[in-house]
Amino acid sequence: MKFTYVPFTPAGTMLVHLERNTEDAAWEALLREAAHMPYKTKQGFIERGYTVEPTKTPALEIDGRYNWIGQRERLIYIGKHRGWYQFVRVEEPKIVWCEVLRESLDQFEETKP
Repeated sequence: MKFTYVPFTPAGTMLVHLERNTEDAAWEALLREAAHMPYKTKQGFIERGYTVEPTKTPALEIDGRYNWIGQRERLIYIGKHRGWYQFVRVEEPKIVWCEVLRESLDQFEETKP
């Protein structure tokens, strides 16, 4: 399973709203978000102490198939809504079956065929 990348401030604050599936995309999000700051470039942010770090949060794919580790309930990831990662059951793809916060995503695994 792939993991996500998140920018961190020099003080160590995790900028979760800028979380992306690749390191480059996380840097791009930080540069867009902080365009008003005087550091301007990726190198400028690095010199100031900003970093982009890999997380233990799985990089979920829309329509990807997942399950809770050790459980047989098969789920489809449909996206994120107001901070909640939403899943539907394979058997009922039109009804949100569960919503999960970021902190719990490490308890998921990709469903094996």
